[in-house]
Amino acid sequence: MDYYSSQISRLIEQLSGLPGIGPKSAQRLAFHILNMPEENVEKFRRKINENCPLTVEEVCPDIHIDMAMPVGYASTELVHQFALLEPFGKDNPSPLFADRNLSISRMWVIGKNRNVLRMSVLSEYGQPVPVIFFGDVETLFAYFTEKFGQEEVENALHGRKNRILFSMVYTAKIDFYQGNENLQLEMKYYR
Repeated sequence: MDYYSSQISRLIEQLSGLPGIGPKSAQRLAFHILNMPEENVEKFRRKINENCPLTVEEVCPDIHIDMAMPVGYASTELVHQFALLEPFGKDNPSPLFADRNLSISRMWVIGKNRNVLRMSVLSEYGQPVPVIFFGDVETLFAYFTEKFGQEEVENALHGRKNRILFSMVYTAKIDFYQGNENLQLEMKYYR
């Protein structure tokens, strides 16, 4: 089995979705694209975009938020009330909430593959709330680095004061660990 970064894996996956392109051909195309001379990249990008039948609406999904709810309002009692709405699935998604002007008191990468991010997020009122993110951690770090700088990301990773402020869309869940029931917010989208 081949192991690639999440970005390369996504590129291979997208290429293999093209008509007549199998997984091995998609891998070869992906690495050909990565090794393309820099002077050809802009021309290649332009041709891809000119021939892409997708609209902006198809590429950028709509995010339907159930309500704006400060992270400090979430509680285990509230999550138990949400359980009355179950079962959640395609036609009945878990409720999505949003909050903004959040800061990070500490964040750390966990998991065997180091692909999960745990954060202690501070609400506008300074209340710490545990947040977990199962998305592309590298892309999140790149976003924070571009917006706030590498030093601020390092500060957050080491639990030091930092200037990172962000908004997130999240679901509220209960984490059962060693017989304890704890509130955990799962970040779905960020900005």
